[in-house]
Amino acid sequence: MSSRGRRGVFGHLSLLFMGKSLVDQIGRMPVKPLVTLALMVLQIAVYFLLVPGVDYSVKNICLNPRAMLGNITASIWVRRIVASALLHSSDRHLYFNMISFLHKGVTLEPILGAQPFLILITALTFLSGIINVIVSYVAAAYFGYSVPLFSCAIGFSGVLFGLSTVLNMQYQERSIRVFGFRLKPSYAAWAELVLTQILVPRASLMGHLSGILAGLIVVYYQRYKPRTTPTRFHGSGRLGTR
Repeated sequence: MSSRGRRGVFGHLSLLFMGKSLVDQIGRMPVKPLVTLALMVLQIAVYFLLVPGVDYSVKNICLNPRAMLGNITASIWVRRIVASALLHSSDRHLYFNMISFLHKGVTLEPILGAQPFLILITALTFLSGIINVIVSYVAAAYFGYSVPLFSCAIGFSGVLFGLSTVLNMQYQERSIRVFGFRLKPSYAAWAELVLTQILVPRASLMGHLSGILAGLIVVYYQRYKPRTTPTRFHGSGRLGTR
């Protein structure tokens, strides 16, 4: 967040370039995913401190497993899980997450429909946050690895990895490319996780892992839940057809 207040001329030019690139990509899309765009606008507004009544102190709203386990109150957990997902640490962090979200949203939202897609985003947000806290506690309590427990994570990446997992399961019968490598869809999110950590060592491993696990929960819940009414999620585990 601090980078917002310390931009020089180059920083402002870089921000304008990234903004123009994002707008251009939206303009070229034949179908505009409204929920995706609305959530992008919300995250951009939060980043530029344009949403009133929000505590923008990272310490108070980041996903901090130790702080959350020390105060198991629904309102505290909801605030930290939601606010930490909407907040980003830098221009580049915001830009790359929004580009990723745009490309996932323009594929998934038309398949599912606006309301189911919003429900999916909500489910992934809360599932990834809760899983992050639980796995961080288990790692510290049973394996002596306490770094994630005291982390203070922000960003939409957990949800993005969850969306990537759900989207990849839609194409189980095809191979897809991840960073130039052709893989089975079921391996794609895991490969993305490993490569992201190699390329960006400071990225939140626990946040990304939690997102993948949240995505798997959604996929397998939809695959095996009892079916009493028609659904956009088909029994094969794919999200339907275009």
